[in-house]
Amino acid sequence: MLPVFCRFNRAYDNHVIAINVSQICFLESDGNSTTIFFSDSHFVVVAGDLDRVQSKIEDSTRSAVISSLAA
Repeated sequence: MLPVFCRFNRAYDNHVIAINVSQICFLESDGNSTTIFFSDSHFVVVAGDLDRVQSKIEDSTRSAVISSLAA
Protein backbone atom coordinates (compact mmCIF):
# COMPACT_ATOMS: atom_id res chain seq x y z
CA MET A 1 0.00 0.00 0.00
CA LEU A 2 1.32 3.42 -0.91
CA PRO A 3 1.74 5.94 1.91
CA VAL A 4 -1.20 8.28 2.44
CA PHE A 5 -0.39 11.61 4.08
CA CYS A 6 -2.75 13.93 5.91
CA ARG A 7 -1.96 17.35 7.37
CA PHE A 8 -2.68 18.23 10.98
CA ASN A 9 -1.78 21.00 13.41
CA ARG A 10 0.34 19.82 16.32
CA ALA A 11 -1.59 20.59 19.51
CA TYR A 12 1.13 22.28 21.58
CA ASP A 13 2.54 24.73 19.00
CA ASN A 14 0.02 24.69 16.12
CA HIS A 15 2.83 23.67 13.72
CA VAL A 16 1.54 22.00 10.54
CA ILE A 17 2.72 18.40 10.18
CA ALA A 18 2.04 15.68 7.61
CA ILE A 19 1.28 12.22 8.97
CA ASN A 20 1.46 8.93 7.09
CA VAL A 21 -1.98 7.62 8.01
CA SER A 22 -1.04 4.15 6.76
CA GLN A 23 1.16 3.77 9.86
CA ILE A 24 -1.45 4.70 12.51
CA CYS A 25 -2.20 2.04 15.13
CA PHE A 26 -4.91 3.84 17.12
CA LEU A 27 -6.31 7.20 18.23
CA GLU A 28 -7.05 8.49 21.73
CA SER A 29 -8.73 11.80 22.61
CA ASP A 30 -9.28 14.01 25.65
CA GLY A 31 -11.88 16.15 23.87
CA ASN A 32 -9.76 19.10 22.71
CA SER A 33 -6.85 17.19 21.20
CA THR A 34 -6.22 13.71 19.85
CA THR A 35 -3.17 11.51 20.28
CA ILE A 36 -2.22 9.52 17.20
CA PHE A 37 -0.23 6.40 18.11
CA PHE A 38 2.06 4.71 15.61
CA SER A 39 3.49 2.19 18.11
CA ASP A 40 3.91 1.92 21.88
CA SER A 41 6.56 4.64 22.01
CA HIS A 42 5.82 6.79 18.94
CA PHE A 43 2.94 9.23 18.96
CA VAL A 44 1.95 12.80 18.18
CA VAL A 45 -0.75 15.00 19.72
CA VAL A 46 -2.79 16.97 17.20
CA ALA A 47 -5.44 19.66 17.57
CA GLY A 48 -9.06 18.55 17.22
CA ASP A 49 -11.45 16.12 18.79
CA LEU A 50 -11.58 12.45 17.86
CA ASP A 51 -14.43 12.78 15.36
CA ARG A 52 -12.72 15.60 13.45
CA VAL A 53 -9.34 13.83 13.31
CA GLN A 54 -10.89 10.52 12.30
CA SER A 55 -12.94 12.21 9.56
CA LYS A 56 -9.83 13.89 8.19
CA ILE A 57 -7.98 10.56 8.10
CA GLU A 58 -10.91 8.84 6.39
CA ASP A 59 -11.23 11.64 3.82
CA SER A 60 -7.53 11.54 2.90
CA THR A 61 -7.60 7.74 2.64
CA ARG A 62 -10.73 7.81 0.48
CA SER A 63 -9.17 10.45 -1.81
CA ALA A 64 -6.01 8.36 -2.20
CA VAL A 65 -8.01 5.25 -3.12
CA ILE A 66 -10.11 7.14 -5.67
CA SER A 67 -6.99 8.73 -7.19
CA SER A 68 -5.29 5.36 -7.56
CA LEU A 69 -8.35 3.86 -9.24
CA ALA A 70 -8.57 6.76 -11.69
CA ALA A 71 -4.92 6.40 -12.72
